[in-house]
Amino acid sequence: MAGQYKQITLTVLALLFTSCDHQDFQAPKTTVCNVAFQELLITELMANPVGADNEKEWFEIYNASGHPINLDGLDFIAAGTGRPKTHRVLSELAFTIQPNEYITVGNAVMGAQTADYSWPEMVLPNAGGYIEIWCADELIDAVSYGNLAEPSQGRSWQRCVLDLEKPDQSPTWCDVDAKTDTYDGENLGTPGQQNHACPMPDHCLDEEGDLRPITQARLWDLIITELYPDTPGADNPMGEWIEIYAFADFDLAGMVLEHLSNDRTRQFKIPDTRCLPLKAGRFYVLSGSDNMYENQGIKEAVPAFSPKGLTLYNSSGTLTFMNKDGEIVAQAEHPAPKSGISIGYDWDSETWCNQRSTGIFDGIGTPGQTNDRCTGGGQ
Repeated sequence: MAGQYKQITLTVLALLFTSCDHQDFQAPKTTVCNVAFQELLITELMANPVGADNEKEWFEIYNASGHPINLDGLDFIAAGTGRPKTHRVLSELAFTIQPNEYITVGNAVMGAQTADYSWPEMVLPNAGGYIEIWCADELIDAVSYGNLAEPSQGRSWQRCVLDLEKPDQSPTWCDVDAKTDTYDGENLGTPGQQNHACPMPDHCLDEEGDLRPITQARLWDLIITELYPDTPGADNPMGEWIEIYAFADFDLAGMVLEHLSNDRTRQFKIPDTRCLPLKAGRFYVLSGSDNMYENQGIKEAVPAFSPKGLTLYNSSGTLTFMNKDGEIVAQAEHPAPKSGISIGYDWDSETWCNQRSTGIFDGIGTPGQTNDRCTGGGQ
């Protein structure tokens, strides 16, 4: 693309010099575009970036045709409730999109990550907006957005990558996944790259961002082995955690943890967007964050309860794990905890007791490791 930008710059400069030297200069005419319906697809847009919108708004185009397509003569339309803004691609600024290639159209300068093609006057409203691509009097593709709610600030709105295989069907759109890397230091999206899959019922996103069916846990697939409900001082939702041991492979996506204590009940649902797969034969610490500076110093934690964390009762009670279908898969009755000390289950004596090991995390306990033995019948 760099060579194309250089050629575009030279062409524009040549046109400027020509217009100064010749009073009868006329702008070059664009050729007639040659693009059929949905050979180009709008696949992603950023209408609500963090901070000022200037030079930060963009939309993405994907070549779904199977052959190269030149942008020459295409018309872009962007509008909301006000008067639409339109733009025609001139021959001197047009370039070719290869099959299966993504390019961005943005209001930043030409060549920026979000402006393979620059449309400086483009404005994308946060609510009630739409974008269209036209070739002469034929609509190529269109998307409307923000009719029910504004796109999340700082996150792009993207078309499910699976829909590219069936463009004639109604597409699925969603906010870009919150775990996506930022492309400019503050906004999340995948400009110029393949999108992720949008959430679907009973499906989750794996570690590669691909959509697959959820592998649900069943009874005896796991056991609750340790809990840390009472952080020192004020309760810290990111510092509280539950440890489990997996006897089978399954996904945490969509599972629910219920805590019953003194006729009070709290439920904590694990989001079903990401799979969070677990493998058999391992201990796992489930918390609100995988950042050891937030979760009381645990190096390997699964952020199952992100972003809110856990607020377990600081008293004796019953913990119950249920799968996405509401089936109970694990349950444990535990004694009252002490501040800063975890409670662990001793498999040999089948009792719970305060843990004694130090140095594994900021408190006293054995997260992710074999528990201390219980002596004297428990606590």
